[in-house]
Amino acid sequence: MKKREKLAIIRQHYPNAITTIDSVNRLIDFVEEKLDLETAKIMLADSICSDDVNSIQYPSRAI
Repeated sequence: MKKREKLAIIRQHYPNAITTIDSVNRLIDFVEEKLDLETAKIMLADSICSDDVNSIQYPSRAI
C-alpha cells in the first residue's frame, strides 16, 4: 500500500489529523510568536506508542 493510500484511509477516519511535522511547526510558531521564547531554550518531549506510528519525523528547524 502506497503512502498516499494510507493517508487517504487515515483522513477518512480522522479528518482533522495532522502530521508530526505540522504539529511541531505549529508548536514552534506558537512558542516563538505568542510566548516570545527561543526554541533552542525549550525541550519538547512526547510519547508515542509504536502501534500508532512506525517512524517519527520532525522538521529540521526543531532539532
